[in-house]
Amino acid sequence: MRRIAIIGNGGGGKSTLARALGRHLRLPVYEVDEVQWLSGWRRAPLDAVAQTLEGWAADDAWIIDGFGPWPVIDRRMGRADTIVYVDLPLRTHLWWAAKRQVLSVVRGQAWAG
Repeated sequence: MRRIAIIGNGGGGKSTLARALGRHLRLPVYEVDEVQWLSGWRRAPLDAVAQTLEGWAADDAWIIDGFGPWPVIDRRMGRADTIVYVDLPLRTHLWWAAKRQVLSVVRGQAWAG
């Protein structure tokens, strides 16, 4: 496993899994949300996002966390040697997403967007 795409609904633990795998496998971890969203939850321009995602996918080794825009997903999924689909019950996604929101306020942290 040298090129791993981790996809699934929000609040499912994709980023946590990506970071843990990155440490274990010593692979760089890239988060799609970091380039896809600007402050205020505005979408970044598609061409800029596509260029960044294409650059990541061209590397020999990576873990990419997230889907990204549909027009640019084919190449990345085609380059991945492993695709992990996080598929948990909806109640789990909702609980984890709510917990993340509360903790981010308490800790004074913000996530992409």
